[in-house]
Amino acid sequence: ENSQQVVENWEDLKKREKGLKTHTQVLQDIPAVLPALVRSYKVQEKAAMVGFDWDNVEGALNKVYEELEELKEVCTDTDAGRIEEEIGDLLFAVVNVSRFLKADPELALVKTIEKFIDRFEYVEQNAHRPLEEMTLEEMDKLWDQAKALFNNENNV
Repeated sequence: ENSQQVVENWEDLKKREKGLKTHTQVLQDIPAVLPALVRSYKVQEKAAMVGFDWDNVEGALNKVYEELEELKEVCTDTDAGRIEEEIGDLLFAVVNVSRFLKADPELALVKTIEKFIDRFEYVEQNAHRPLEEMTLEEMDKLWDQAKALFNNENNV
């Protein structure tokens, strides 16, 4: 009747072909070799198909804030496993927000990495002495210049 039903029928067919009997098996069937951001997105999509999802992006955003607070609580902890767990929870929550906003988290992170490198290059090229001899405040001033310069270029 509609595109949603087509997707549901397709998912049901794939589930039967693979002999998957539970929703958990469907999640486990998502290849672990995928990049973590992609796999996270797919796991969340599959969970959402059975109604395990927020009603809107605000619920997903609130989860990000909650996970960030939990990370803040363990920042001084010496338990690396706990810190890693909270960082993972925060990343998972951020991926969920990206899913609500229909933004590919892998592509978004790739673009941000390249943007960081471009800005860092500007800092390095415009530094009047080796970066190792500069303060963070001095580098940050150049970073802000790069940010303004590149934002203006992108808005032209």
